[in-house]
Parts: sequence; C-alpha cells; structure tokens
Amino acid sequence: MELRILGPLQVLRDDGELIEVISPKRQALLALLALNLNAVLSMDRIIDELWGDSPPGDGPRNVRVHISRLRDLLDPERRRGESGEVIATKPSGYVLQIDPEAVDAHRFSRLVAEARAALVAHPEEAAARAREALQLWRDRPLTGLEFEEFAQAELRRLEELHLAAKAVILEAAIRTGDAVGAIPDLERLALEQPLREHVVALLMEALTEAGRRSDALRAYRDLEVRLAQELGLGPSKELRALEERILLLDTASPSVAKTDHADNRGLPSRVTSFVGMESEL
Repeated sequence: MELRILGPLQVLRDDGELIEVISPKRQALLALLALNLNAVLSMDRIIDELWGDSPPGDGPRNVRVHISRLRDLLDPERRRGESGEVIATKPSGYVLQIDPEAVDAHRFSRLVAEARAALVAHPEEAAARAREALQLWRDRPLTGLEFEEFAQAELRRLEELHLAAKAVILEAAIRTGDAVGAIPDLERLALEQPLREHVVALLMEALTEAGRRSDALRAYRDLEVRLAQELGLGPSKELRALEERILLLDTASPSVAKTDHADNRGLPSRVTSFVGMESEL
C-alpha cells in the first residue's frame, strides 16, 4: 500500500489501484493517523483534532465507526471484528502501522535531507536527489485538508523542504559552473519568496559569478528594503558579509565567472541554507 499526502490525499493498493476515501471526516482521520505514523493516538486526541470545540454527542462511537470504515478500505482481507494490521487497536488508542517509505512525504523528506548532505562534496548527486524529491510533489500537501489545525505544522515543514529542494538544485548548478543558467530560476524563486535570505544570497552569488556585480548588489538592496518595511529587520550578518565582499571586488578584474570556482573569487565562505535562520538554530 502507498499513502500519498503531497497533494490531495490518495491511497494506492500494491497493484496500483486507487482506493477512494470519500468521506471528508474519514480523510481527515486517515491524514491525522498518517502524520503520526506508527504512533498511538488516544481517543481523546482524535476527537479533539477532528472536531475541536464542537465534538459530536457520542464522539468515541463516531471515531470507532470511521476507523471501521477505513479498515474496510485499507485492510479488506482482515477477519470481521478484528482490527487488522494496518490500523491497529491499542489499549490507549489507534495506530496506523505501515512502512514509512510507503508514505510519499517521508520519502520526500529523506531525499531532500540526502540532497542537502551531498551538496558540498557531490553537487551533481545532490541535484539528482532533489529532482527525485520534487517529482513526488503533486500539489500543496493535503489539498482539501490544509485548513485542519493538526495539519498546519506538517504543511509548513513540507513547504520549507520544497523550497530547500529547489535551492539545492540551483546551488548545485552554481557549484558546477553553471551560474548563468541558474540565474533565471533564481530570479523567479526570489520573486516567489521575496523575504528568503538564502534565495537572495544564491542569486547574488550567481550574478557575481556571471559578472553582474551591480545586479547582485541591487538584489541585496531590494531585500534590505523589504526586510525593513515588512519585518522591521535588517539582513543577517552572513548576507551583509557577502555584500561587503562583492563591494570589494576589483571591477577591473576579469569576469568572476571565468575564475576557478574553488577559490571563492573573494566571496565569503559558501552561504548555506542556514542563512537568516539564527533564531531556529
């Protein structure tokens, strides 16, 4: 069985047949169990997550009915009256028991982590892993359930990883000498994510390597203004250091794009995906 949440919720049997989960409440229950894969959820937790401040008169009975219907869909071979292997009943609640690799969001997270880990030493491999991850992305995760309270943290996490995967591909292009080719995608990404320092840092670096130092500095100034106006903040110290190094480059020297990539061209150490994330660190 395969469970997909990177888009509308989908369940596929081993033979590829799509299992229809029509009831919105059943979809929400399955999504809740999937986001807490192999962890037991108590009856009280399930009722609270599915109905919030307006639980039905007989919440436990409603949950048991929805669990039973999901078991009929996901584990039709089980004996009537038994909990089956997919959604198991435990003394303290219910648990969805499937291999994490059968969930597209888990595979996506693993591939992005592997891509980021390989970026410095093996940029081409990193880009390949990131592209493989992006192929799993069908739409916004849990489309149709994105406003459920229990989905919010996972949505933010997955969307951050989606951005990270795109950034890995573009940074890998810069590292392998294709800064010019990366610039259009970086400019589009900077328009989509105008307050992301890491994206702007990559754009500044690519523009500098392409010999467009003034455009790189303009990208920095635009971000500086946006951060001040919208967040009341200034650029991170890493980004300021990058701007200072670009300012100090000798404008009479040959295009930085033609120099050996390994010598950093007078730029600071490679700006990483942690730029602008001091509070998270």
